[in-house]
Amino acid sequence: MRRLALALLLAVLPVASLAQDAISRCGSLMPRAGLDACAEAMSDAERDPRLLARLAEALFHADRVLESFAAYRAALRQTPDDAALHYQFAGRLVLSNEFEEGVRAAETALQLDPQMLPAWSLLATSYRYMKQPDKALAATRRAAELGDANEAYALGLAYRNGSDGLPRDAAAGQHWLHRAAAAGHEAARQELLR
Repeated sequence: MRRLALALLLAVLPVASLAQDAISRCGSLMPRAGLDACAEAMSDAERDPRLLARLAEALFHADRVLESFAAYRAALRQTPDDAALHYQFAGRLVLSNEFEEGVRAAETALQLDPQMLPAWSLLATSYRYMKQPDKALAATRRAAELGDANEAYALGLAYRNGSDGLPRDAAAGQHWLHRAAAAGHEAARQELLR
């Protein structure tokens, strides 16, 4: 697993000279010492947030979650305006059941890029797990408005059934189910056939 994560890391590193140096040093260390030595060799490249983000991802896939989070935080300190990196970190936090910090990271991504559809979907899912239905509904609605088929389907069912704090509204349910179906959601298509 660690060799796979390291191979993945080495395959996607940028080709800048600093990165090339880290790649060659990590490559020569990999058979003997693995990911630890690679991370140490990359410490010289700490100022490059792209390398830190790649290392964070490799650490996460090697089940070294806390180290991964530290690398994400270091990268974000250097590039606090990187919405995609905030979203990536949010996703890893949520996968690790760190919902509160994951929500904060997703919200930061959305402050930087309010149209980032995957962040709205992640936020909706996180709020559902956190048992915050009003916030989940708001994020679900925004994701559906931006074109997320799964969230449009969820919203359509909620209106159709009068659940999740929404009144029963057949017309609104149909509207959102049609949007989900138009975006390719098969269960929405089946639901419309009923």
